[in-house]
Amino acid sequence: MANRLRTAKMSYGILIIIAFIFTMVALFTPGWRSYKGEGAPFFGLITLDCGNGVRYVARPDCHEWFRYKATFEKVALGCMIVAALLEFICVISFCLLLSKARYRLAAPAAGMCALAALLIAIAVIWYAVRFDTKTTYMQSSRYEMVHQAHLGYSWYLAIVAFIFTLLAAAAAGATSSLGIVDTRPPEVHHHHVNA
Repeated sequence: MANRLRTAKMSYGILIIIAFIFTMVALFTPGWRSYKGEGAPFFGLITLDCGNGVRYVARPDCHEWFRYKATFEKVALGCMIVAALLEFICVISFCLLLSKARYRLAAPAAGMCALAALLIAIAVIWYAVRFDTKTTYMQSSRYEMVHQAHLGYSWYLAIVAFIFTLLAAAAAGATSSLGIVDTRPPEVHHHHVNA
């Protein structure tokens, strides 16, 4: 039982740390929306890359387009930020589980991981469904890009973050159940002596 508990606890820790890293990378990289072609610009939820070469978009136009956030981008950004905060709390809970064996924290951690996974799923799905609704026409220095946007690498990283967060929720749930069993006091057997 102790080995299974240790395995579940370590699995939870490894999975939530990986999930948190993927969530942060997806949040801060400029690849949620990209354009076809070498040197084309990339736009993320927080950062952007205006491209280079013949597909470079002048800074004022590029930044203005990026600054205007459509509702779906605000929803995705909000969901990803809250998910990252929940995952960070889960990482802290893992550290407490590791150092002090506070198994009572595993059940709320499982719930927070599940909520973070749900928020990432909302961000990913909502962004994928709506990203084409934002005007994609931009004039580059020598090349016009008309409606050639597609989902970029950051969006796919968010899917990976979702998978690891969901797995972390399952591992935290297993840690909680195994921890409850492991911390129960041993049963005392009373023998009746017939005199």
